[in-house]
Amino acid sequence: MEYIGVAQRIESITAIEPISLLLLVLFGLGLLLGLFFLIRLAMRPRQVTPPPPPPPPVQESEGPSAEREKILELLEQGKITADEGAELLNALGQSVPPPITEQSSQINSADQADKLLKGE
Repeated sequence: MEYIGVAQRIESITAIEPISLLLLVLFGLGLLLGLFFLIRLAMRPRQVTPPPPPPPPVQESEGPSAEREKILELLEQGKITADEGAELLNALGQSVPPPITEQSSQINSADQADKLLKGE
């Protein structure tokens, strides 16, 4: 086994071929650039879109319920028949199946229902 001196050993370590040195430098630069872009990506503010607002609560309007009360009052007082009351409630959008009679077939629109409510 040959004894190599310290100076010879340093020379052999530092004697890297130029192409190997170039590849080593390029690899190091690639790592640095990749790290730079990863840090930059992590520091970028995120664009968070807020969730859509919840739909407004469904509230029953006072108009139809007041009109419904009026129809029920007229029915209690005997001013309208049960058939007319069912037809008026259907005209307001209530789901009351009207009995089929001649009189109930005369009321067929919301305008006629309004006229009946006003007493015309």
